[in-house]
Amino acid sequence: MSLEADSLQELAAEMSAAVVDLADEQQFSRELQERIPCGVVVAELNGGGLPIVATNPAADWMLRGSVVGQVVASRVPEIHRAEHLAGVRRTIAGASPPAEYRKLAERPWICADGATRPFLTTVFEVRGVRSRRFVAVISPAGNSCPPESP
Repeated sequence: MSLEADSLQELAAEMSAAVVDLADEQQFSRELQERIPCGVVVAELNGGGLPIVATNPAADWMLRGSVVGQVVASRVPEIHRAEHLAGVRRTIAGASPPAEYRKLAERPWICADGATRPFLTTVFEVRGVRSRRFVAVISPAGNSCPPESP
């Protein structure tokens, strides 16, 4: 085998190992999201707002159903919606979310069944190369994680 062929074979082996490592990380991420006892709601910033792109099973249970595909504003009670939408506009313009959203606080959410319930919520931003995602970690207010299953 030539030196060039040996180098290509080594490169192929390294790439194969990297793919396996990536698959392991993805599996870990999936299992973490499925098993974490607190709710996780992920929204992705786009030109039109903040659509919810993912939730974990705990969030689906706490919110009484799936909210994926809905915009975050539809989960915010009317009394707080104008303030929320102003924050989304500032964020679309490039600002970071206000520091108070990173603090754990009781916030009302409109659940999939239409009822408004309080949740301890903290929000943080995850910036990718071409994306901005916001992750809300929620737990029923007055209860600790994990929630009792239905």
